[in-house]
Amino acid sequence: MSINIKSNIVRSGYDQKTCWVHARAGLFAEPSDLSPHCIIVTMQKLDISGSDVFEPLHTIISDDGGKTWSDPVAQSQLVIHRDDGSYGSVFCDATPSWHSATGKLLVTGNVMHYGDASHDMALRWFHPAYSVFDPETNQFSKLEHLEHGDDSTFELGSTGCTQRYDLPNGDILLPGTVRLPGMDRNSVAVARCGFDGKKLRVLNTGAALKIDVGRGSEEPSITCLNDVYFLTIRNDEQGYVARSRDGINFDELVPWRFDDGAALGSYNTQQHWLRQNRRLYLVYTRIRPDNDHVFRHRAPLLIAEVDTERLCVLRSTERILVENRGARLGNFGVLHINSLESRVFVSEWMQTWPPNWSDSKMCEKFGSNNALYMSSVVSLPVHVNGQSSIRRTRTVSV
Repeated sequence: MSINIKSNIVRSGYDQKTCWVHARAGLFAEPSDLSPHCIIVTMQKLDISGSDVFEPLHTIISDDGGKTWSDPVAQSQLVIHRDDGSYGSVFCDATPSWHSATGKLLVTGNVMHYGDASHDMALRWFHPAYSVFDPETNQFSKLEHLEHGDDSTFELGSTGCTQRYDLPNGDILLPGTVRLPGMDRNSVAVARCGFDGKKLRVLNTGAALKIDVGRGSEEPSITCLNDVYFLTIRNDEQGYVARSRDGINFDELVPWRFDDGAALGSYNTQQHWLRQNRRLYLVYTRIRPDNDHVFRHRAPLLIAEVDTERLCVLRSTERILVENRGARLGNFGVLHINSLESRVFVSEWMQTWPPNWSDSKMCEKFGSNNALYMSSVVSLPVHVNGQSSIRRTRTVSV
């Protein structure tokens, strides 16, 4: 695997009460080979005393390609407060991505509705939502609900912690977790959406993909290589992958495996795609001999090349993107800069196991301090007969 990996800590610090989570990045201006990339990271604080108790989305910005960063700015318009001041609804699980056809940065995710001020998990529900970034004000627009018209597939669902793919005509393939009528487990579906720079609406939806294990199928991510679409899916026991020719209807799900036939060992967390230099990579966490102390084995963060014919991971290509320092790294984002370079953003999640969520000593024992990492992945040219095998082409879709 001819790539160079370099990881830097963008910011760090831990107050023992909250930690930054869900760090994902997008470009907020058309990329140029002649000027530095303008990058925005969305993230939010988590109350470590409970499960998924989120504060408002924040942003940090770099206009020099990631060399320097602004301080976090709260996007307070993306929350709804109760009369007592507690959060009634919070935009979360967000993924920002540049939309070339409209020249807009579109962030998709969930609105999490807390049924009461106790944030009881049994009283929560989600629905898909989105917002558009205004670089003049450094603020996102007011929260909008995904318009689904007569197609009710995404009416009870989630588009959080996913990775979308933008088609050349501007349509968006948006994968999500859905709860179909009469089903007691989640399913996954991909919606083809139209986006005019302001409104995001479902045009049509493919067949749902089901896994009759645990909570079912969740948190899908989609990409495309050589006119073939690939979907990776979270499940409680193992991750799955599927292939498609139209981007919304997929072949049978198969468990992720190494090329030697062994199970990949990635379970109960998300995986995302990195597409670079005409190759496809998977970014993931998995069970290893050295990470039993990490919640759901979610560290280190790894990358490996995918065999797109056999739908497996090439074991010999596996590399560490972000080291294991005791904290989980399973919630992350991939940013495509161009055909030769990508960035992976992730923050150390400073919680261990329930019910004692706030006992983060196990994380800190190994060096974690809620660091936000930016890992650069750059393809290296392979010279054959004096000619580089890399052609410089620009890709901005995710």
